[in-house]
Amino acid sequence: MPRRLPTLEDARRILADAIEDDTAGVHPRGEAWLRHELLPALATLSKKDNDFSILLPGWALVGEVCELIDAPRAAARAYGRSLRYMPGSVELHAAREAAREAARTAPSGPITEAAELLAAGRGDAALAKVARLRTAGGVLARARAHGARGDVEGALTAWESLARTTGPVRLELADWFYLPAAVFDDPRFWRALGRVVPRLARGSVFSHADGVRDAFDPHRDPPVRVAGATWRRVAATQRLRTLRA
Repeated sequence: MPRRLPTLEDARRILADAIEDDTAGVHPRGEAWLRHELLPALATLSKKDNDFSILLPGWALVGEVCELIDAPRAAARAYGRSLRYMPGSVELHAAREAAREAARTAPSGPITEAAELLAAGRGDAALAKVARLRTAGGVLARARAHGARGDVEGALTAWESLARTTGPVRLELADWFYLPAAVFDDPRFWRALGRVVPRLARGSVFSHADGVRDAFDPHRDPPVRVAGATWRRVAATQRLRTLRA
């Protein structure tokens, strides 16, 4: 059953909060928030108000998030929506062209294709693209697809299967963007992540609405209980951000 669009008042509040938080604050809220809060708010405002002063930065914000999750074609489309409200913006034209160039030079293959499908809200199609991949990058792409589909068990199983891959594991912003809250709250996820920390590639990132320290707070409800050694290995990814490949 399709979700109802927010009221005009709620849509204005959602957009105002998102614009104030900017990309750094919006990205950690994750895919579910963007899909079920931000995009419906933009839809409501487009239909009922068409206020360019909030729609322009709102769509630009979506474009920036799409760039962070390695979906430059989706980013270019979002910047194009933003340009409808200020066609002469040099900055927006430059952002759209940079996204188009990134799309032209992106590596070809199912992982790149799946990233664009996920950004377009097509989780089933994205999963079909990467379902048979067995590399670390392919397994992470599969975890992202399961997460976007709301399949908690599928996402957990994918994260656990990372231990059976070989070579460096590079965590991207998209891995956290598509991570459901129920997966983040599951000790299985932290144990799976702890097993591959020694293989994390340089440049791996940790970005989530909840931080590692919050996740392991003994007063957290619900608590996440894993071994102290796992905590220390995972916490290192947040402290150092760049690790030895």
